Amino acid sequence: NDNNINGQVDVDKKQPPFPVVLWRFTRPHTIIGSALAIPALHMLAAPSLPAAFSKPALAAMGYALLPALLMNLYITGLNQITDVEIDKVNKPNLPMAAGLLSQKRAIVIVVASLLASLGLGAARPTEGLNAALWLSGILGT
Repeated sequence: NDNNINGQVDVDKKQPPFPVVLWRFTRPHTIIGSALAIPALHMLAAPSLPAAFSKPALAAMGYALLPALLMNLYITGLNQITDVEIDKVNKPNLPMAAGLLSQKRAIVIVVASLLASLGLGAARPTEGLNAALWLSGILGT
């Protein structure tokens, strides 16, 4: 059972399984938007439909998708960490505001997401992907 933002267990609330809490923490509408936008941009950039669905092009899209989604989690998670008190009023169903996710665990998720995103980008050193990841990280911070 996770602690609430004050470090105390909230026994009045049924704790959803961690994967459910993590999914809510990702702000699903932003993850889904990114998961749709990246393939859409990939399709727009391809010179032809067959080229878009070639093995190298699909692999490149896959290599961009995971680090981009992790960066999205970093940005949305960091926002929730810094805005807990505001979210308790305006968005009380978010995991931290609802006491379902502790600040400590949220920080671990956010830092791990940032490091994994940048690490995956560095593993496939393409200038465009890394520039997008770093710029997103900087702007999102």
